[in-house]
Amino acid sequence: MTVASDCVACGYQPYQAPDRAGFRGSRESSQAGASFELTLSTADGDRVKLSASATHSTESFDYAAVVKSARTRPAVAAVSGASSESAVSVNISVEGHLDQGEIADIRKLMSLLAKSVRQLERGHAKQALRTVAKSSGLDSITQFRFDFQKQLDFARRAYQQMTTSEPAD
Repeated sequence: MTVASDCVACGYQPYQAPDRAGFRGSRESSQAGASFELTLSTADGDRVKLSASATHSTESFDYAAVVKSARTRPAVAAVSGASSESAVSVNISVEGHLDQGEIADIRKLMSLLAKSVRQLERGHAKQALRTVAKSSGLDSITQFRFDFQKQLDFARRAYQQMTTSEPAD
């Protein structure tokens, strides 16, 4: 009994390497964050430290593989996905006892500082300095230090690979 090497009636076909195979993919990620720290002293010796930070990150990916052959239809496999993560932290410490006037002045100072940050982000440095200078009218706050940081990172990676096999003899 002889068996044909390619029996269409029975569905048997010997394995043949694909003529072309390819892979492509991309991955994107971003991270944004901001933080501040405010330390201050009041006229009657109270010390306050306020700090906060917030971060947000995202990542997405997209991959696809293709196998093409002159003898069969192309086969495609693809997968994609995304993820996101956020975090916020706020810390407050007070040494001493704050009265209502001190609390009101701290609120005003924080409002002035937030306004000055927005002005700086728009490129208005002189306006930001004038806004911070208004804090000198807050009689219950004798000194303060304010640190602010903001960052934004973005990355995109893309790649592609294609292989071609020699036709079988």
